[in-house]
Amino acid sequence: MVRAHAAGSHEHYRELGCELPLYLPQPINYTADQPIQWLSYSPVANTAAAYFSTTSSVINWLSTAFLFAFVVASPLTIYALHRGGPRLALIISSLLILVGNWIRYAGTRASPPSFPAVMVGQILIGLAQPFVLSAPTHYSSL
Repeated sequence: MVRAHAAGSHEHYRELGCELPLYLPQPINYTADQPIQWLSYSPVANTAAAYFSTTSSVINWLSTAFLFAFVVASPLTIYALHRGGPRLALIISSLLILVGNWIRYAGTRASPPSFPAVMVGQILIGLAQPFVLSAPTHYSSL
């Protein structure tokens, strides 16, 4: 049953709490393995360096770029949460993770392998991280 709310009331967000778990599973599936995506090349830095014809210190920049992307995306996350709520933030995160993973995959499958493409994909995945991590805190503060 839908109730009418006074203008400016935030009660409808609290009622949305019953529906929010329906929105969460897909982004959580994508983000449950974000630590794996963040550090996927670090344990095999020497092998990845040989594969991409670069050095292991350049490979380690993949994890550092992931962290810098968090800082860059934080203001955008706040804006998205205030304009569209947690649902919009989770949709943006899902899309960034999906596109970032496909770009990373394409970079590894290219002939010769493209490290810049892998870096772009890694940065897109890093941009998605604050959208997921900030959504629950925004929702709980309503």
